[in-house]
Amino acid sequence: MMRTIIFSLWVLTFSMSCSDVIPAGSSDWKRYEWMKDIMGDQVNADSATHNIDTGEYQFVFTTPLQPDSAVAGFDQRAVRAGWSVEKRDRLFRVYTRRKQETVNREGYGCISIRPRQAGGRFEFMYRTTMDC
Repeated sequence: MMRTIIFSLWVLTFSMSCSDVIPAGSSDWKRYEWMKDIMGDQVNADSATHNIDTGEYQFVFTTPLQPDSAVAGFDQRAVRAGWSVEKRDRLFRVYTRRKQETVNREGYGCISIRPRQAGGRFEFMYRTTMDC
């Protein structure tokens, strides 16, 4: 029994240590056309990280637009780019795109945009559809 617990803890520790999260530059997200398709041009990002192993990409951003207008713009651009609005609240959105038409599959997954408490800031997170 003790051997099983120790082995389980070792596997858990090892799997957690393998995740390679790196800081990303504030404009790195613009390299991904599918992100620009939703975010538009009027977004200033910071605190970006990219998990190389899982593909998760997240950052905090501000926009000069009013929060309601910004979210309405995200919705319009997302639908135009082939994303579905899966969840919505006043300023919270989850977009998914599950098509598998390309070999690359870049940009197919789940995007969540949620407001932060202070200063009209939002949190952006991309992850695979398995983690939506």
